[in-house]
Amino acid sequence: MKSFEHLQKLASKHGFDDIRVTSSQEHGEAKRIFANWLKQSHHADMDWLARDPERRTDPVRLMPQAESILTLAVNYWREPGSLEDGQGRVALYAAGQDYHRVLERGMKALIRDLDESNGAHYRYYVDYGPVLERAFAERSGLGFIGRSANLIHPRFGTYVFIATIITDAVFPVTEPRAGTCGRCTRCLDICPTGALKSPYELDANLCISYLTIENRGPIPRHLRPLIGTWLFGCDLCQEVCPYNDKAERGVNVAIAGESIAGTRMDVAEILAIRSAEDFSKRFSRSAVKRAKREGLVRNAAVVAGNLRQPSLVPALKESCGDASPLVRGHAVWALGEYGETHFVAELRDQENDAFVLSEMDEVMGQK
Repeated sequence: MKSFEHLQKLASKHGFDDIRVTSSQEHGEAKRIFANWLKQSHHADMDWLARDPERRTDPVRLMPQAESILTLAVNYWREPGSLEDGQGRVALYAAGQDYHRVLERGMKALIRDLDESNGAHYRYYVDYGPVLERAFAERSGLGFIGRSANLIHPRFGTYVFIATIITDAVFPVTEPRAGTCGRCTRCLDICPTGALKSPYELDANLCISYLTIENRGPIPRHLRPLIGTWLFGCDLCQEVCPYNDKAERGVNVAIAGESIAGTRMDVAEILAIRSAEDFSKRFSRSAVKRAKREGLVRNAAVVAGNLRQPSLVPALKESCGDASPLVRGHAVWALGEYGETHFVAELRDQENDAFVLSEMDEVMGQK
């Protein structure tokens, strides 16, 4: 068995800021909490979360001979900068290279070093496999889960990516770290949609991150004004967390150094993306691609409606001719926020999509 110090050195060598280890035994408390969360339909339409949920809390279901779970953290904090006219915000985690690719490369390299002589088996996951990463990260001592439902690392706060490696090799188990939010409720208080229903309980149906990324359909009308200026994701609950007051910029250059999407994007430029090819060309190396073209342009229309900056009206009018009904409908809503009812009325006879027509009728009813 390699020492924990050796494990730490290898993790650091391959771009990870921290590593902890827990056993492969089933996480009973996480199983109970997750089952209750699903029962309340807080997973929205992310149906894959409900498929064989027991796999997420029992690593042996993924690897029958599993012995250890390595949980790794990468700090991704960077200075977000100021918001200029005509811009929307991007969650910090999506500013640099797609973290899935970066962490995958790091884990593959780490596994190669670990597997030089022991011939063990490894399975790795980054936010996409059937593993409750935060629950096992908490049990391993990587941090503790706060009222925002985010993992809070004692040094890096909430701005951390979590990666997980399940293996049949045996590593020294680390102890959980003590941590508490005390009486602080800033994250609950600032959430504009009320997605944080209660401490530790996040309802994805209301979460701006879900609405602007995973959601493939319309953003509910009553929630659109609450999206504010968020083009992709949301960091509000993290921005107010006291554990982030002394956040240090991440040292993994691919994640916290290089800018691809950046933390701010021009709304008119996003509205002008007309093809999946152009979208892919711009965001192929970014986590922003998760929203797909339709989703990101939909979000841009909502942000434009919330900004109420007249300079964005021409781009919104152009978006009323977009090939996607999803984009057209949200552009119509945004034009309604500018009082452009006459323009919308002129388009109505040319439209045949039921969703867009319903948005037009709502706007024209505002006269």
